[in-house]
Amino acid sequence: MGALIVHKPDDHIDFLMKSLEKYKNSKQSLAWNSFIERENNLNNTSAPKTKQQLKRDSIPQNKREEKPKNQDRPSSSKSNKDIKNILKGKPIIFVGGGPGSGKRTQCEQMVTKYGFTHLSAGDLIRAAAKDSSTEKGRYFNEAMSQGKLISTEDILGLIKDAIYETADKASGFLIDGFPRRIEQGIQFEQDVAPCDVLIYFDVPDEIMTKRLVKRGETSDRIDDNEETIKKRLVTFHQETQPILGYYGKQGKLITIIANRKPDEIFEDVSYELKKLVKTQPVVPPRDPQLDKLKNKKIIFVVGGPGSGKGTQCERIVQRYGYTHLSTGDLLRAAVESKTERGEQLNALMKEGKLVPMEVVLDLLKENMIKNADRSKGFLIDGYPREIAQAKKFEQLIASCNLVLYINASDATMTKRLLHRAQTSGRIDDNEETIKKRIKTFHKETIPVLDYYEKQNKLEEIDSESEPDNVFNQVREILDKLT
Repeated sequence: MGALIVHKPDDHIDFLMKSLEKYKNSKQSLAWNSFIERENNLNNTSAPKTKQQLKRDSIPQNKREEKPKNQDRPSSSKSNKDIKNILKGKPIIFVGGGPGSGKRTQCEQMVTKYGFTHLSAGDLIRAAAKDSSTEKGRYFNEAMSQGKLISTEDILGLIKDAIYETADKASGFLIDGFPRRIEQGIQFEQDVAPCDVLIYFDVPDEIMTKRLVKRGETSDRIDDNEETIKKRLVTFHQETQPILGYYGKQGKLITIIANRKPDEIFEDVSYELKKLVKTQPVVPPRDPQLDKLKNKKIIFVVGGPGSGKGTQCERIVQRYGYTHLSTGDLLRAAVESKTERGEQLNALMKEGKLVPMEVVLDLLKENMIKNADRSKGFLIDGYPREIAQAKKFEQLIASCNLVLYINASDATMTKRLLHRAQTSGRIDDNEETIKKRIKTFHKETIPVLDYYEKQNKLEEIDSESEPDNVFNQVREILDKLT
């Protein structure tokens, strides 16, 4: 049973018959993991291993990219230059999502609406393996029958051939099941082309599990049971998080909350794809209500924990009539609202997942528009935390006028937070946690500060002294702005 779960053969009976045949003439006794081991483990079992062999064997078998015995490995007949030329003007979209996330349904809708070609790495491998009359078919059939992982080079060869064959009639390409690791993404960029975006369909684990268990009632798939599903989800998250981080840092990650009705999900997908499709405007249609924000000053307020930025924001609101919007407060209010969005955010937070940037932007935009008539400007803190977020804000809402950096030394911030801990009762107001928070703040903030300094929008405030003295510095800057 273990081997069936690991290798997932199309023909279970044939797989077991072949596996038993391999052990027929072996002196080894059968064990629970006999059929999980590779074929070459049957040979030379008593031979001593070198250090190099031991090191290689420390890698789990199911994580290796092994080559079948057949050395005449098929390669793509298309050069990298050919592929890059035919892809000009055609968006490449990686599609990610866990088992049961509904990504295939969304791919079908994208194909229908935009004329994209959908390429599934798994489907391409299975299709290649079925044709035993060709060298390529025999190669992949052998690899799959031996339960070996297909190498990055071989998968890329299949994808390149599929792109070349369908390029004339495709307006773009949806690729799912690839990349599964960062190095695969890098190899794709080198051999094919950089992707335009990665669309990630995010669904809480309990909902994916529920969907797969329900599917198991009729699918007869041996891996559609709750225990196996949980293992698959753990593996999925381990593989996926680095990929999401890699493309997120490039500003190419689009996260879609996908525990909704398919049509609602596709509405969000369509909105995100407008800027990639030639027939649509490059910039998403501007919300007419954003006109209310004309002539309203937008100030990002940046400061570490204990820097005193909250106190300064309160004083700015009182003196200048600005509206203070904290992304943390907005998210908490959304969760407490018990709306559909609030429930989705609550589920994400319970699982410790990051809230998608698009959701935070929507909350900011809604609250800015709501307060526009009675506000002279906006103080926004907790956003942006990275350059990609800053650019997205400029694209979808407006450019900021100023970035106020309320700067205190690490020692001062630590001292203030420890003093607050005496009465706050907050579990994160202890010295060890404070140091970690401050370190994270600096790591996130420095690139953003550099970004705005190059635009001459950064003003640094020395907040080591008393609040009144700090506010005097703030006033000098804001009086010039207004």
